[in-house]
Amino acid sequence: MKIELVQGDTSCIYKFQRKNIDGEVIKTKAKKVWVTFKDTCGCDEALFQKTLEKGITYSEEDNYYRFQLVPEDTDELPYGVYGFDIAII
Repeated sequence: MKIELVQGDTSCIYKFQRKNIDGEVIKTKAKKVWVTFKDTCGCDEALFQKTLEKGITYSEEDNYYRFQLVPEDTDELPYGVYGFDIAII
């Protein structure tokens, strides 16, 4: 997934589903989900994070997790290319 955003703007809503090794959608809600934004992928230090408790929603109707970037997430970040990862338990 690629995310493009103008600094300080509100993004569209991004969505993703959990799938098993056969590509079938997992229809149970995960216990924990994090979307972590970093300077680069593989970097340990987080710039900001969305979690299932704060910023990520889950729909039992279509089994999608959704999140949106809001101005407060990016208004202090300098122009650049950043990485992110998704962790699920």
